Amino acid sequence: MTETTMNTLPDSFAEALEKKVQELANYRKLYGSNAGFDSAYKSIKELIANLSDREDVEKYSLRSAGIAARNDPEAYSDEAFSTYKKYGKSNDAACLYVNLAWKLGSEQEKADYLENTAIPALLEYPEDTDRQGGLGYLTFWQASHLLRTDDPDYDRVNALYDEAMEHYRHITSVNAMYSNTIAALKALPHLREKRPMTYFSITGESWWITEGNLYYWSEPGFSGGSELYRFHNPLFYFSGCVGDRYFFPRTADLTEGAEEIMTADDGHSCGIRRMVSTTETVTTPAGVFENCVHIDKEDTDGTVYSAWYKEGVGLVQATVSNAPLKAKVLVSCEIKGGEGLLPLCVGNTWRYENPEKPDVMVEVTEYIIEQMGKGNGDKDMVSLSCLDYIALEPDWEMRTSDATLLFSKASDLCDAKRFSEAADTLRAIVIANSDRESVDCALSVLTYLEEKAQYDQAHWRFCPSSANISTLTLRQSHGCMTYDECDVFYCDTGVWGSRGEENRIFGVKPFRYLQSLTDTLWDDRWVAGYTEEHPHSWKNAIIKLAVTDGGRVETPAGVFESTVCLTVEAGDTDAPRDTDYFFRNTEMGTKRFWFAPGVGVVRFTCAWGRHISSDCVLTAYRAVAAEGEMMPIHIGNTWQYDEVNLTAEGYIARRDYRVLSGMGDRYLLGDHQMFTFKGTVEEYEAYKAKLAAERAQ
Repeated sequence: MTETTMNTLPDSFAEALEKKVQELANYRKLYGSNAGFDSAYKSIKELIANLSDREDVEKYSLRSAGIAARNDPEAYSDEAFSTYKKYGKSNDAACLYVNLAWKLGSEQEKADYLENTAIPALLEYPEDTDRQGGLGYLTFWQASHLLRTDDPDYDRVNALYDEAMEHYRHITSVNAMYSNTIAALKALPHLREKRPMTYFSITGESWWITEGNLYYWSEPGFSGGSELYRFHNPLFYFSGCVGDRYFFPRTADLTEGAEEIMTADDGHSCGIRRMVSTTETVTTPAGVFENCVHIDKEDTDGTVYSAWYKEGVGLVQATVSNAPLKAKVLVSCEIKGGEGLLPLCVGNTWRYENPEKPDVMVEVTEYIIEQMGKGNGDKDMVSLSCLDYIALEPDWEMRTSDATLLFSKASDLCDAKRFSEAADTLRAIVIANSDRESVDCALSVLTYLEEKAQYDQAHWRFCPSSANISTLTLRQSHGCMTYDECDVFYCDTGVWGSRGEENRIFGVKPFRYLQSLTDTLWDDRWVAGYTEEHPHSWKNAIIKLAVTDGGRVETPAGVFESTVCLTVEAGDTDAPRDTDYFFRNTEMGTKRFWFAPGVGVVRFTCAWGRHISSDCVLTAYRAVAAEGEMMPIHIGNTWQYDEVNLTAEGYIARRDYRVLSGMGDRYLLGDHQMFTFKGTVEEYEAYKAKLAAERAQ
């Protein structure tokens, strides 16, 4: 008999394999496209075949198969499922099934796929704790998709959540999905009421206790409902997740006036944490709390999240600087144990509400610690059920003319394509005339809807369009102006286009890209010769800025001299079509902004990938400006931009900005996109067919 000799491979082999698997996980980021991914994955599988350690074979087979399936579900899901089944990884399989369900059409289709395909498949896996978790996950999401159908069967949804709970009870480790299911069951009695304009958020949070510090780990769950989400504030998410995901300074130094730079996982600065005070008094419906610790966490965009903690009680008040509707105060609590600024004990409960909420609003904001113990990777963990429910009383319109609620109603009506009723609701705000800013905003959106009504009467084919109210906030550094798009009002008034060339409309957003790529609409340092590099705030890319003399710029709105040209490059500026063609990657590529003195942006070009670009020009404006202002923000200033290519092809492809009102450092901005083909649906389809025939010649 010949003795079989196993390959003994050097440590460097495993290190090289680890590096290749990490590269596979970041393939698009590293190489700008998916080209070559198949070959890279194949080479990893060949290397795995040479491993002698069974644990390594299992580890790298599972990791690489999961990466491949996430990258290209259509090509690699079956292979991933085969690998998961081979090693009995029910949870991994369940996660992939849920991801595949999300790609289906309606909520009913998603639920049916999980019930008829995913759950039967998982029942063939080994009967163990991992399978219990996987079945709980699938059943939870089946129930959640059914809950979001137009007319849910609440009894069936309730039974499915109960079934998910039975699966999760077999798991002894801390699991945020267990708490998530508890939150869902608590939400159902409220959702059965079917109150007007209901908004809900059902989540389970998990926190990691590390070296005495509290770290925000995860927040699985879902939300749904009306525009009342503007009153929603995921309190512990904002308190813990903004910046470096720690609730408090990692040094535990609570000295008044102390500051520390928060650092993200990639090592880059992501904001500042400030110890504002340790002696503040906070008055809430739950009582008067003295000597509260006030902590501010300022994000890189200038938004400040403020939290007030009371020793032995926890979070008693929270605000967001640019979202006054999100303010919350403690209305009651049950503290069964624990100590410190955020006491940890199973059963600890905190309930909050908006201190300025209208009388006709019903609000349930409840956070309960459900579990403490070992969790992911044997870490010390805490999990909470988190329920946020906001709705209006059935007779609310008879009892209030609150402009915020009427704006929310108008937005919901637009979502339902009931534009005439939405316009009537906006007129009610004007007639009530209780607040000048509300009237200005209502008139701005109403003007947009009245223009849209003319095109509807002509049966023109609409494309993605919207009416919005945004805010502008002056910051103290370098004359910077922050743009918060749609943070006051948003309504979607169009439908998806069907020509790839229509994606050029994503280039008719000069304010959006200035804010997202440079964190401001203008910086006084932008003079010829200025350069800067910084990481993208949410993509794995480096942003490069360069300022040059812009010279003379001719537009339909006039000829502008002495302009300044800002060039912004993000990521791979020549990436292929399959990654940067559609709107999800319009952040990438090369963008150029021309600023004219006393006017602002007069031209904006936007290119992403090798296949699509837009040219946005100023077509009309009114600007009051002080001497030397390059981006003047004053009440009454207006800018109208068109995308020249789409305009030439028979579209209205326009973005309108108008400063409506303001005081001090904050202004309201009417911010609308009008995008329609100037012809009927039949003429639109004929135009597309004509273009297709021309390309085929």
